[in-house]
Amino acid sequence: IAAPTATAADYDAALDGHRLETGDGVLRPVQRQALGAFWLYGGVAMQAGCGDGKTLVGALAPLVMDSARPLILVPGKLRSEFWRQCEIYRRLGFAVPDNLEVRSHDEISRRPTWLDEYAPDLIWIDEAHAYRRPEAARTRRLLRYLDANPTQPNGGRIAFGVASGTLASSSVLDFAHLLTHALGDRCPVPRRTGQAVSGELGRWSRVLDVDG
Repeated sequence: IAAPTATAADYDAALDGHRLETGDGVLRPVQRQALGAFWLYGGVAMQAGCGDGKTLVGALAPLVMDSARPLILVPGKLRSEFWRQCEIYRRLGFAVPDNLEVRSHDEISRRPTWLDEYAPDLIWIDEAHAYRRPEAARTRRLLRYLDANPTQPNGGRIAFGVASGTLASSSVLDFAHLLTHALGDRCPVPRRTGQAVSGELGRWSRVLDVDG
């Protein structure tokens, strides 16, 4: 999730001053790590499946990053479930903010100018494998927006996080472009911008991919 030099104490320190737990709610260690990484680095990537707590990370990230226009992107069929989970988390004692803008992946596909019009300062993508194809309309629009608004730590210009249980399906090319923006210099694979595949990334693909 973050640089290997960061420790649990670093993540805890990063969350000091952010009132995320208002009652009996207690974040899991992986959730504290993800939220702490948001503050320390401006971006995070979670390999997390159903039940691993990624919804709460997305819901609380705007508090950590002091986001005025947070955008949560989820599959259309999960929008109502996201809101239901938020209400449960509030009852459990988590300070889920009221300013979450929750949209579906398909809306980004259908509305080419919406990202620029809303101008989110935080983007959290659940089921981020929906953006694995850089040539897809939704992915092109997302990457164009992120290219124009690079991620920054400590409440900088924009924060970007992705979560999925299947971030990589068969190729390093499925996620290199997402990790490039979410992790920046901490990206564990060669960085990818736009649809182009660099020579180094291409070599990684030939070695690591299922069909490589």
